[in-house]
Amino acid sequence: MQVNLYYHPNAFATLDQAFDPETNAEYAAAFLSGLYDETGDWLRAASYYHSRDLERGKTYRAKVVKTWETHRHMVLARQTPPPEPPRPAAPSRRLDTPALQGITTRQAEVLARTLAEREAAREAATVWRTARMQEWEARRAARLSRAAAN
Repeated sequence: MQVNLYYHPNAFATLDQAFDPETNAEYAAAFLSGLYDETGDWLRAASYYHSRDLERGKTYRAKVVKTWETHRHMVLARQTPPPEPPRPAAPSRRLDTPALQGITTRQAEVLARTLAEREAAREAATVWRTARMQEWEARRAARLSRAAAN
């Protein structure tokens, strides 16, 4: 599910909540359930979830039906994925630990590069997310200011 903050600016108290999958899904499920209560029809509720514009809603509804047709056997059979085996403890990020003493120089280089790439990706994601949060907060403040002025 995806909640468009432009159309639901007050759905979450903070942008962190909007990015929290569980909180986001709870809001989306409540919104969709409310639309079902209003319409009495899941397909119309799905259309309205996307847009009350008939053409946009129709297109979205078609995507929902296609997805349902593709995956309904899993829902109807109430299949659950097999439990994941326990994961081993995460390896240390330090390259001078005893657990890494037996690796080759090439393996150490690959590991160091992988760790550096992960860290760079993490930093880029943090910068992107911070910028999106600032933009969202500025838009929300502007909306609240306009609402207060009216």
